[in-house]
Amino acid sequence: MKTITIGIPAYNEESSIAQILRTLVNQKTNGFVVKQIIVASDGSSDSTVSEAESVSSKNIMVIDGKERKGATYRQNQIMSMANTDCLVLINADIVIKDRLFLKKIITPILDNKADLTSSIVEPLEPENVLQKILYASHILKNDIYEAINEGNNLFTCHGAARAFSKRLYTSFTFQDRPGEDAYSYLVTKQNNFRYAYVSNAICYIQLPASLHDHKKQSVRYLKSSVYMAEFFEENFLSKEYTLPLKIRIEKTLKHLIHKPLEVSLYIVIYYTMNLVSFFTKSKETGKWAISTSSKKIS
Repeated sequence: MKTITIGIPAYNEESSIAQILRTLVNQKTNGFVVKQIIVASDGSSDSTVSEAESVSSKNIMVIDGKERKGATYRQNQIMSMANTDCLVLINADIVIKDRLFLKKIITPILDNKADLTSSIVEPLEPENVLQKILYASHILKNDIYEAINEGNNLFTCHGAARAFSKRLYTSFTFQDRPGEDAYSYLVTKQNNFRYAYVSNAICYIQLPASLHDHKKQSVRYLKSSVYMAEFFEENFLSKEYTLPLKIRIEKTLKHLIHKPLEVSLYIVIYYTMNLVSFFTKSKETGKWAISTSSKKIS
């Protein structure tokens, strides 16, 4: 029987950690066994640890890290502890509605067709004007990304939920920089491992409710390609980060017709964030600023 480990790095996740753990404990596990669920609290100052410990399961291990060292450190910690056929790394602040989610995201690995997989990420229903704009932009971007190589590209490798083969997760460690999801994809491609986008495995996220929180996420994402230049060659990065212009134009026009106001406003926000990113000189580590509103799962 194939075995898997689930790892969750967690920083101040008291509002969501118990919910995601209960969801994982109740997943259907035909054809595999969940050997362990490791929650690595990263110096949380709230009730993350006690909330995680409140979920009754012999498979759950909670690490109460007293010092905040960042998500990349905690993911490396989890990987060093895993000894199973597959490792699934997920964020604490996501919603999973499908009881077959785990089976879907690990199947390409267990079938020896991939070494890294990622789920599709969809936003929960928007509650304010900004979230409606970001919701429309999320649908647009997913449409663009899925049109490139059947979705098998850097842009569909989301940190929210990924699965790793044992031969991949034992072969590298995360670097102390934002963009660790892109880093895992780039390591996979550079070292001739295989990536598969699993479009029928869906996890849901809460969109930022304020422009301030969106700025934290957006600038970090936009600067991640700059950080990746510390570890990968320029030509390789250029190839992986390039989105075909024809697809971008076609999909943007399509969504402008469907949601003209929201998409137009997002284009303004996007280019504003690019300017902010350009003039942001500080170098972030794995201890990046957290978007608090996107952790409030409703």
